[in-house]
Formats: sequence, structure tokens, C-alpha cells
Amino acid sequence: MNSVAMPRKNATYRLDDRLISLISDKAQEQNTSANRWLENKLIEFFRLSEDLPQGFKPVGETRGKHERTPKPIDVSGGESIGEGPDDE
Repeated sequence: MNSVAMPRKNATYRLDDRLISLISDKAQEQNTSANRWLENKLIEFFRLSEDLPQGFKPVGETRGKHERTPKPIDVSGGESIGEGPDDE
């Protein structure tokens, strides 16, 4: 199973309030989101139960934070210092 090609999917689950609080607390301790923390714990659980292969990796960042190639700055239309009409 290749997790890189599989997008994340929204799902709703009803959990005990105490579990939700624990998930939030643990995620905050590890400086991560509750979703990411829970996803990692589920992956760990399913790896141990051998329902997921040991090499399974979670989907990476999917919120559009990809690196972009910087666009070149067009400086050809403006005057440079020392090339104005008063500098002759």
C-alpha cells in the first residue's frame, strides 16, 4: 500500500469527551495537531497488528505548502540609479 498516492479523507467519529481531551493534550505535548497525532497513533497500532506494512508512511503535507519556483523579477522597465536624465 503506497500512502503517498492516497489523499486524506474527512471522516466524523463520535468519541468520549475524555478521549478527545487526552488526544488534544498529547498532541499539544508533542507540538502537533490532534489530527496528526491521532493519525500517527492509528498507523502505529495497525503496524503492530500487522494490518499495515511496516514501511507504511503517512501522507505528507496536503495543504498547499509546496515549494514554488520563484518568479524572476522584471527590472527592465524601470530606470536604474545613475541612468536618469539628470545624471549625464
